[in-house]
Amino acid sequence: MLKTITTKPRKFDVRKLAYDAFRLAAVLSKDKTYTNHRLNKYLIVSNDSTGINVANAVFQDYFKSDEYTDARSKKIHIIDLDEDDYDFAAIKLCVAKTYKSVSSISQQQKYTNLLDGDLTAINNISFDPAVWEVFKNQPERDFFNYQEIRKEYVVRISLVKNGRVFKKIKCNVGYFTLIAGSKPFDYQEVESEEKKATRQSLFNPCFEVGGVEFMAVFNERNKRYKSLVDMIRL
Repeated sequence: MLKTITTKPRKFDVRKLAYDAFRLAAVLSKDKTYTNHRLNKYLIVSNDSTGINVANAVFQDYFKSDEYTDARSKKIHIIDLDEDDYDFAAIKLCVAKTYKSVSSISQQQKYTNLLDGDLTAINNISFDPAVWEVFKNQPERDFFNYQEIRKEYVVRISLVKNGRVFKKIKCNVGYFTLIAGSKPFDYQEVESEEKKATRQSLFNPCFEVGGVEFMAVFNERNKRYKSLVDMIRL
């Protein structure tokens, strides 16, 4: 009886492909580039379409794979602006701070242990004295709601024709993003934070450990914790 031989689909090292594409496609003397090697993020903005062919050649097998097709979020973006009839392109890389709730119990416990060891807030904001006193007496894992401060990297493109913006393009900078077009362009890099005047980082201490920033917010929804804090305030 013949056995059916199944071959495992090829697994791609997309981060390495991204680095290779950047190394081969970027003309550092002419192109605008942004790199973050730690996060494996590479961006090229160019007036030369040659880079598109180079990048497509690097990723050609990956683009044909189920791994790419089935990916929930695409990490590779190759944008040919000349597919549209435009006069000018305004291209902006926005690096924005966002706050992600920490759901991992082990991570919550880690931050609780670190706080119990007296970390110093990097934003010069102290805990409410009553909250801090209760925590030091009962350093429970869920006494604070922890949020990790992450950065999102987003490219926004506005295409202009006859003095008017007629098309906007937005995409996250994954592992590799190439934007190329033959027309003039303006490129900017901007950083932004939460814009709300009530943002939590204005009122709660933020800390940094191992290159990761996190914020601790008193869990006042826990009635027991809230009543203990209220008793101290009396």
